[in-house]
Amino acid sequence: MTARAAAAAPASPTLEARRAQTFPLLAPDEIARMRRFGTPCRYAAGERVYETGKPTPGLLAVLSGTIRVTGRDGHGHDFPVVDHVAGAFSGELGQLSGRRSLVDAVAVGDVEALLRSTRSSCTPC
Repeated sequence: MTARAAAAAPASPTLEARRAQTFPLLAPDEIARMRRFGTPCRYAAGERVYETGKPTPGLLAVLSGTIRVTGRDGHGHDFPVVDHVAGAFSGELGQLSGRRSLVDAVAVGDVEALLRSTRSSCTPC
């Protein structure tokens, strides 16, 4: 099976059953508590949020819109990882220390988010 075909194949029942654990959604009150630790920011439709091999902005909590995360196989082909919607958050521990991204992420439509970072890399609201 090619990597492209594997990416298009449905995920295993175990992965699907654990999707909520892997990519949890925050409740409105949890996002409200996060506001004092983050900077509101916006990404325009099609804007790259982060890119493989480059430093990342930090942890993002999505307030509205969708951030599409994709990975790359050994041949440079993109494969879907997850679409982060309102209430989701995107980030790795390495992002908080300025490590480079392992995946790509693009705003699908306009996105408003809270950025938790030591530096600012988005357009403030």
